[in-house]
Amino acid sequence: MNWVFGLFFVLTSSLIFAQPPAAPDGWKTSVGLGVMTGPVYQGSQSYQTSILPNIQVNYGQRFFASVQEGVGYRFQWKSGFNLSPFVKYDFGRDRDGANPFSIDSEPVPELSLLDEVSGSAEIGLKAEFSGRRMRYYSELRKAVSSHEGTVFELGLSLKGKALAFSKMMLWSVGPELQYTDRKFNQAYFGISPEESILSGLPFHEIESGSTAFSFKGSLIIPVSEQYSVFAFAKYTELGESATDSPLISRYGSERQSQIGLFLNFTF
Repeated sequence: MNWVFGLFFVLTSSLIFAQPPAAPDGWKTSVGLGVMTGPVYQGSQSYQTSILPNIQVNYGQRFFASVQEGVGYRFQWKSGFNLSPFVKYDFGRDRDGANPFSIDSEPVPELSLLDEVSGSAEIGLKAEFSGRRMRYYSELRKAVSSHEGTVFELGLSLKGKALAFSKMMLWSVGPELQYTDRKFNQAYFGISPEESILSGLPFHEIESGSTAFSFKGSLIIPVSEQYSVFAFAKYTELGESATDSPLISRYGSERQSQIGLFLNFTF
């Protein structure tokens, strides 16, 4: 389930930073609903379609809270540099790949004989620099329980505006690299001796390394002052830390894709 919310966070964050600047202070709430299709888990060759809610609360441009981003505070500089400490939740991975928001998922048998990855709170720090046409960002987060792994993400995006159907659309495209430590990789892609006996997969230990390289794009179409449509697509090539895993090489796919469409209401 962590793959669903991890992906949703990455893609909805594109929406957040492509929007026009918010008011300097005051509360703003955005609620929405959308459909997303993507892998059952990171590296899976099985796909599922989910109906997902989107709820975000902001105070000015500093305080933010949502399921995707967690709860945090954004320190800002006039140069365009932001630094944001935050706390969020990693939902882990169930033995059947269960996702309560899915409308067509079925149990994936390859996970049934592997250990469940329990959910955990994560503490993190995100650094960003946003200019007129480019946005650069990096994020470091660590699980405080469960696998206690660390994830580092580095990316950039080109952003702009385009007029279509008498509406000023906002677009964003760019690559992203994900690097994870040994604890994270062992939890999601390693095979312990006990799991090897039960599943028939060979014992496998993994060190730190790149987990994924992605290219993503998003498009925001304002319908009115309060309503907007958000569409996205993402293509991912898994790194060696993932593809060397017997779980992925036997049952999964090193190429992943996701698409989604959301309607949001802001007040």
